[in-house]
Amino acid sequence: MRKIGDSAKHRRLVGILLLIMGLFSVSILYSSPLTLCRRAHYVMGTVFEISAYGEEEAATIAAIEEAFGFVLETDRLMSSYRPQSDLMELNSNASRGFVPVHRELYQVIQAAIGFSEMSDGAFDITVGPLMRAWGFFRQIGRVPPYAERQALLSKVGYRHIHLDPFARAVRFDVPDMEIDLGGIAKGWAVDRAAAVLRARGIQRALIDAGTSSLLALGTPPNADAWSVGIKDPLRTDRVLSIVGLKNQSLSTSGSYERFVRVSGKRYSHILDPKTGLPVNRMLSTTVIAPTATASDALSTAVFVMGADKGESFLYSHGYTGLLVYREKGQVKTRAIEPSRPTRVY
Repeated sequence: MRKIGDSAKHRRLVGILLLIMGLFSVSILYSSPLTLCRRAHYVMGTVFEISAYGEEEAATIAAIEEAFGFVLETDRLMSSYRPQSDLMELNSNASRGFVPVHRELYQVIQAAIGFSEMSDGAFDITVGPLMRAWGFFRQIGRVPPYAERQALLSKVGYRHIHLDPFARAVRFDVPDMEIDLGGIAKGWAVDRAAAVLRARGIQRALIDAGTSSLLALGTPPNADAWSVGIKDPLRTDRVLSIVGLKNQSLSTSGSYERFVRVSGKRYSHILDPKTGLPVNRMLSTTVIAPTATASDALSTAVFVMGADKGESFLYSHGYTGLLVYREKGQVKTRAIEPSRPTRVY
């Protein structure tokens, strides 16, 4: 049987706890008056999520939805999986002469050529014919014979793309050439979404394009960075490393993201533009850059380069990265931090 004195003590204890909790809640309220809003859409083949802090919930949600409008527009313009996309129309006609294109599509192609030059062709958006031959666009895998690959390689090479800046038009100088923007379009969409949020006064947000690219605007309240996990490419339910990001983008390219199986063997969707073969020595490459367009393209480029060349490339250009690869039957990891612009721990 409980004593009356114990009951009184219990009530006083509860009262004290409630008072403490109330003071704690008030301190949180006044230290962080911002509301966290999240929205997600399935677009560009992945779950695209935007988390943003704002003073007014309705205005923050409206800004997020406006940002998603630009993501959807990017998909409509640049998808290799939509027969009616602007990109597919360009691929069908550019071998016959200059084709005027949407401003955004022109700018992405222009940026892609710049990354191709920067990476000595390791990043190349003209691998479309090879991607199609391997079955990645239909997800029905096949291994194209050597002779077929060699014939297709004659249609691959970013130098076959010609731009007319005055007409904002694009031309290919070889027949049956095909651009695939899978290595840069998501990064571009992330940057466009970030631009919308900034224009709407959002200073704290995380834009996550699934397994591909993300961008951190500012920091969460009461934190000095957004904490972002880098997946283990061999066990994607496990985090390999945690990175702190502030006004930066992170992109990861991995053999686990997209692949086809042929006769029980798995082939990565990341192709070497010089050989026409899937890259099999790398497991994942993560690159941190000021923009998602850059991190997206360069993570693909470093994946193609391999660990040694990729490490040298990142150091020489001042980018932070994390490389996971196989060497002599062992899985190895390299962290590249040339100027330590971010935390990797």
